[in-house]
Amino acid sequence: TNVLLVMADDLRPWLGAYDATNLKTPNLDRLAAGGLTFDRAYCQNAVCGPSRASMLTGLRPDTTRIFDNDTHFR
Repeated sequence: TNVLLVMADDLRPWLGAYDATNLKTPNLDRLAAGGLTFDRAYCQNAVCGPSRASMLTGLRPDTTRIFDNDTHFR
């Protein structure tokens, strides 16, 4: 099984794959059409640093102790 994870900060679901018409994203739309999209995704925190750390470590922000963008998870 091949897995490709595309992760982008502050993107919102403004892609054609999610029926957005204000941006042109033909390559990502084509990739999504041949794969799987998630319609109910949630983030761990409203700030991108803690959310990114959660995604990369599999741990919640209260476990990583990262609550802002100035703290590095390493």
